[in-house]
Formats: sequence, C-alpha cells, structure tokens
Amino acid sequence: MKVLLTGGTGFLGRNLLDSLLNKGFNVKALVRDESKGSQLPKDVEVVFGDIRDREKLFKISKDVEGIFHLSALVKSWVKRVPDYYEINVDGTRNIMELSRKRDIKTLYVSSFIVSGPTGERIFEEKDFGERKKFFNHYERSKYFAFMLVKEYIKWGAPVIVVFPGVIYGEGELRDSNIIVKNVVDHLNGSLPGILGKGESIWNFVHVKDCVEGILLAWEKGKIGESYILGGENAENRKVFEIARSYAGRKSPMLNIPYWIGYGLGLIQFFMAEISGKPPRFVHNDVRIFKRNWAYSSKKAEEELGYRWKSLEEGIKITLDWLREKGYGKIFRG
Repeated sequence: MKVLLTGGTGFLGRNLLDSLLNKGFNVKALVRDESKGSQLPKDVEVVFGDIRDREKLFKISKDVEGIFHLSALVKSWVKRVPDYYEINVDGTRNIMELSRKRDIKTLYVSSFIVSGPTGERIFEEKDFGERKKFFNHYERSKYFAFMLVKEYIKWGAPVIVVFPGVIYGEGELRDSNIIVKNVVDHLNGSLPGILGKGESIWNFVHVKDCVEGILLAWEKGKIGESYILGGENAENRKVFEIARSYAGRKSPMLNIPYWIGYGLGLIQFFMAEISGKPPRFVHNDVRIFKRNWAYSSKKAEEELGYRWKSLEEGIKITLDWLREKGYGKIFRG
C-alpha cells in the first residue's frame, strides 16, 4: 500500500517512517527541506514540496491510497507569525481537501495542547471542545486545524484523528522533543533546575508507544473517531528525578521561581523579535509549563489495544540511547 507521509523528517515523523517501512508500506514523503530529505532511507520516495501548495499536493498524490498527516510548525517563536496558520491550518486544509475529494483514508496527528489546560481533571476525547483563550500561536493554530478537520469529517472526509501526549524519546533534540532536550541540558549543566517545584502534571508518552498507537489507529480505528495516545500522568519533576538518579546525580535540584522564568522568557522574546534569532524559550512557554495537561488513553487502550510504558522505563531507555549516541558526559561514574 502506497501512503503519503507529511512531516516525515520531524521527531515523531521520522520514527513513524521507519515503522511504516518495517510494516511493508510504500512511503512517499513530502519534504520541504532538501538537506533533511536526502537523509531519509533510500526506499522512501521523496518528493520535495510545500504542504501549502495545494496544486503540487494533488499532483503528487495520484497514486497514493492513504495519508499520514504529521506536518506542523512546532515552535514557540518564529519570525513570521502567519507561518503557524499557513502551515498548521492551511496546510491541513489542503490535506483534508485531498482526502475528501479523492476519498483517501487519512490519519491526522493533532496534539494534546488542542484541549487547553486540564486543571484538576483528566481529560478524555470528549473534552476536546470549543475554547477561546490560548497561550501562543502554535496552540491556537493547532486548535483551528482540529476544528477544521472536524468539519471535513462532517462533510465526508475519511479521517481518523489522534492526540499524542507530551512525546519524548529517541530522536533529534528539538522543540518537538523538548523533554529530552531539557533533560540533556540539565544534566550537562546548561539548565540549572526546574521551573517552580515541578508540580504541574503532564501526560508523557514515549515516541515508540505513540508510533505504535498511530499504526493501531490506522489498522483498527473508526473513521471519524479520535483517540488520545498518551502515557503516564506525572509531575514534571519526576522526569528530572528519574534522569538524575539514572545518570548518577546526587546534588539537590534547583527550583527556579516562575516569575524569574517568566521574566527571562520575556527578555528572550524581545531579543528574538529584534535580532531574528530563535530564543531558548519565551514567557508563554512558562505559562504552559505551569499548567496541568493530564489525559486518559482508555479509549485507545480498549478499542485499539494500545499500550504504553511507564515514564521511568521510557526515560531510562532514552538515556541508554543517548549514551550510545555520544552523550556519555551527562552520566557520572
């Protein structure tokens, strides 16, 4: 079966690409960055183009029988704010048009962040409803994209939606793998501590579990349905505690007050606006970090047979991988 994959050079997409190939899929990958496209496996049909180019998208999809749509702009700051909406919303609209007009089964990868903070509750799929307040343009654009997908499903597009939790694991250290990026920065000393007391609860899912969930949703999911692909709900500090213990750290972890983090983020935001250089983080990241994002994967577990590993197991697997990739200096002893 030949499928079109968007976002195949990203953190989640690259992991999914490998699994698709192992499952026997013929993969056609839409890639914008030629340097990244050249690094993909030779048995992938790489097509260079932009998700925003609808004409090109329809042209390259004449022979595909399915679509995995992962392409998204996942950054807390960019030079051009409209990029969020052109890529995350308009690009998704183009995929939905393709799916609807040609009746191509499509799996759309959304995000936990679409729901908004969960407060003291644990959200399920039914809680992903309408909202008006957002922390940043990434969150807002992903919400608009999901609302758009819901409309296309009503219009007959054969689409399945998945909501991954906070993904971490083996892969490039980038904004979409921010948990591992922060862990590495903390263990090598460039990130001295954690914001607040690390009491905010997030849903952490290992990238391999998420990929398996995507494949299960494709195989067993119902058209028009959505599935949360999460893992363990845990306090943020648990990630660092597991990593510090496994890496041999014994000194106490520094707690950085939120107001200091917010102030530093605000300074970095304005510096980025002036210089055009990406910041380490911005003030709105702190606002997101402070909230709870807790979810239940019960529906995926019961209907798809989805399973996930504990946070401790996942972090240790990731640290072992980092050691193999040359990050041995983050370990003591």
